[in-house]
Amino acid sequence: MPFANVKIPAGLIDEQQKADLVARLADTLAGFFGEGSRQTTMILIEDVADGGYYRAREIITAETLRKRPAGS
Repeated sequence: MPFANVKIPAGLIDEQQKADLVARLADTLAGFFGEGSRQTTMILIEDVADGGYYRAREIITAETLRKRPAGS
């Protein structure tokens, strides 16, 4: 059973974007593990409190991620 746990800052994406993310991840996992795995694939999207993300000494918020150019 494939399991994906995606953690994102709260408020970064809306419910429709989450649904799209889940669908794309499910397609990717089914492509890798085989279509038969789709029925047992679990995808968990966790909203982390804004400001609860850190990289090195940088606090990463939904706002800082929105300001970054795509692909960075």
